[in-house]
Amino acid sequence: GTFSNGAYPALVAEDCGVANCHSAANQAATGGLQLPDAAGVMSSTLCFTEIDTEAVVNTGSPATSILLTKGLGTGHAGLQQWDTNDDTYVSVLAWITSGAQFN
Repeated sequence: GTFSNGAYPALVAEDCGVANCHSAANQAATGGLQLPDAAGVMSSTLCFTEIDTEAVVNTGSPATSILLTKGLGTGHAGLQQWDTNDDTYVSVLAWITSGAQFN
């Protein structure tokens, strides 16, 4: 899987970057991971950099990546956002499994 054509569009569609969740303003105040919203105003480059900086992927054990497990609801204040059959989960997992590169 690729970032630009797989993981990033899937994360945009999830709309995690809404104001009270993973928005730039909220993350500046609380720390943590900034993600794009459905408007896609966060570029794929910035999104990748944020994911890389926050170290939320584990290429050695992709399914245990924080980016995926939080979306499944584990330790996530936003509760469960997807399950293992969801297109977002599948796209992000494929990207991490292929090495989590900016491509």
